[in-house]
Amino acid sequence: MERINAFRKEIALIAEEDEGSDKVFQMEFALFQVGGKADK
Repeated sequence: MERINAFRKEIALIAEEDEGSDKVFQMEFALFQVGGKADK
């Protein structure tokens, strides 16, 4: 989860620093377990 939060912060920083931006994009992704042992 730590790496995902760091990635989100990096993307936000890139967006903040881009002064010539004239478009807005939305990116969504989901992570979920598809195999392995279930937690009990």
